[in-house]
Amino acid sequence: MASSATRADPARPGPTGFIAFVSERQPERDVYLVPAAGGPAERLTTAPGDDYPAAVSPDRRTLVTVRAETRADGAHRERLELLVVLGERGRERGAPPVFEARELTSPSGRWRNPVWLPDAGAVVAESDRDGFVALYRVPLDGRAPERLTDDRTGSFDPSVDPRGAFVAFASSRDGDAELYRLDLGSRELRRLTWSEGDDATPRFAPDGSAIAYTSLRRGAFRAYLMGPDGAHPRPLLGAADAAEGAETGFLAHEELVWSPDATRIALVERRTGRASVRVIRVADGVELAHTEGPHDQTPVWSPDGAFVALASDRSGDVEVYRMRADGSELVALTSSPGADWLPRWIAE
Repeated sequence: MASSATRADPARPGPTGFIAFVSERQPERDVYLVPAAGGPAERLTTAPGDDYPAAVSPDRRTLVTVRAETRADGAHRERLELLVVLGERGRERGAPPVFEARELTSPSGRWRNPVWLPDAGAVVAESDRDGFVALYRVPLDGRAPERLTDDRTGSFDPSVDPRGAFVAFASSRDGDAELYRLDLGSRELRRLTWSEGDDATPRFAPDGSAIAYTSLRRGAFRAYLMGPDGAHPRPLLGAADAAEGAETGFLAHEELVWSPDATRIALVERRTGRASVRVIRVADGVELAHTEGPHDQTPVWSPDGAFVALASDRSGDVEVYRMRADGSELVALTSSPGADWLPRWIAE
């Protein structure tokens, strides 16, 4: 279990690749890159506006970012951009990759929560560019975004299954927030949840075997699992979750992230006055690791599933950390005035 920074074990293979994150060390928020093994951080974005790392491509070589700008007339505009790794020729192993920025959408309303299709030919994202929040398929070849949903109550938090056949999302079209699955070929819509409380943030398992999500059906948002068709919903933590009561200060489960092998889920658990990252084994709901805050957030897995990166304010300022998936070897990767957060792991 991780509680403070610890030394790495030289007998165990270390992390590879780089971690992109947003930093507030400049007047505007920019995307930076730091080696996962440790080292100096490099600034990737410099254009006017605030930039946020959003989604890494299936091969971990391209990063979708959100750029937000407020114009002189007060209008707020956002757009999606790509940070694409240029050719590897001539780059020494361990040296930071060189990225080229490419505009993916024009500035128009808000763009949020992009997720990649498995063929890497497009992303699905939510936007209010047409006056209400809908899901759009955004091709990477320059073609115009295609609207996938049209309910004016809004469609949120898309997740694409590993075959690229379905997108799951949250919507209040039938009253309270429920989860739905859209067939990207036939456009057939299927409702997945039927609970009295709101359901949110669906996340397909990397092998397509299940969907993780959060549900308000028991007075607070808790982590649940169900089949990809909505069958057999159950609490992720099983009996341990059922034992939780108001006296524990439990507030919510948030930010569910599957491990690459679909055997574990990292999540943020919020309790009164603190937030921790927990790693849960999917098969039986057993906790494998947890951090001890005070406020830890935004966990993300390494490509091999051996490490988890996160943001934490344990040093007094929000910084990016890395730990092994068992909670050991917690290491600070950044140290600068201004918050560093929202890590995204990029392959070597």
